Amino acid sequence: MPKFDESDERTIDYRYGEDITLKELKEYIDATYSQHYSRSKFQATEFIIDNGHGEGFCLGNVMKYAQRYGKKNGRDKKDLLKIIHYAIMMMHVHRIEEDRAAMSILPEGANTITITSDSGNTVEIPSLGPHGY
Repeated sequence: MPKFDESDERTIDYRYGEDITLKELKEYIDATYSQHYSRSKFQATEFIIDNGHGEGFCLGNVMKYAQRYGKKNGRDKKDLLKIIHYAIMMMHVHRIEEDRAAMSILPEGANTITITSDSGNTVEIPSLGPHGY
């Protein structure tokens, strides 16, 4: 039986244009980082997340743009990109909350999490800071 080599390049036949959508999404997200409200060191969203309101903010915006699609600006693809972008930000909030939960069970003063793989390899991961990095 041949072994799977992770270096093999395999072509995936995306049935729903996921490759195109991911490219468009990256371009959209990249553009948001050059807009006027994100030129400072921190975005307003970071303050919202840091104050514990990230989940409601992100999911609320997912719902807002999902309900707006097809109404305010017609079937505006930008609304769909915003839905996905806020869902990605929610994934960030989720990771922060997971890290905080993991850190809460560590002994006092510990600031790393040790993960051991099935093969026995271990890696120590530092705790995320207040902004998740």
